[in-house]
Amino acid sequence: MNSIRAASFVTALFVAVWSWTIVADAQGVHKQTKGKPVTKSTSKSSTSSSKTSKNLVKSASITSPELPPPPVPEKPEFLRDVAPILDRSGCSTADCHGKFGGRGGFQVSLLTLSPEDDFAPIVYGARGRRINFAVPEQSLFLKKATGIMPHAGGQRFKVGSPEYRTILNWLKLGAPYEDTDPKLVSVQLSPSKYTLPKVGDTRQIRVIANYSDGSHRDVTTQTVYSSTNDAVLKVTKNGL
Repeated sequence: MNSIRAASFVTALFVAVWSWTIVADAQGVHKQTKGKPVTKSTSKSSTSSSKTSKNLVKSASITSPELPPPPVPEKPEFLRDVAPILDRSGCSTADCHGKFGGRGGFQVSLLTLSPEDDFAPIVYGARGRRINFAVPEQSLFLKKATGIMPHAGGQRFKVGSPEYRTILNWLKLGAPYEDTDPKLVSVQLSPSKYTLPKVGDTRQIRVIANYSDGSHRDVTTQTVYSSTNDAVLKVTKNGL
């Protein structure tokens, strides 16, 4: 997938071809790739300073739309399909395996900012014990993430979920990864600029990823969103 991280300071899209962090604050939405701003769109709230805190809370009380889950590819790629799951599921945060030194003997890049470097630890780390190519369903990489085996980070996704099936399909193919695999080139937000006319209004953000092979993909449900000020601007897990 290529994850996407967004914050109302939308912060660092699972940033790379795997993760995008989008930062959206009360004054705007900024997309960053590897720490460098790439695009900027303004999503101002028309809330004036005279609005009460009650109304501000009301504006933040929104529910996530029923967007369809990301499609499960039959032939997943590590950078575009697998690595983003680490970010979206919270596996690569500083509180988990993204911390310096890792956790539980397993380390990946923080917020999946360097997904190319995460392939080897997953497939070859721990003497190859994390992946079971003979019986992919028995891979520690899956069993711990789904909570089948004890995991300090708890369950990150469920058995049978799109995330689970994507990783399982990838493992069944032998966990392929090539340096020539398409990489993320840019990310576009739609709408690129929008002003909410009144308190309580909502707007769905769409995120499109552009890759080095010329392909494009809607990664709205693969992006990570967060806000630096939930009292003024709140964003759901699916970019509403």
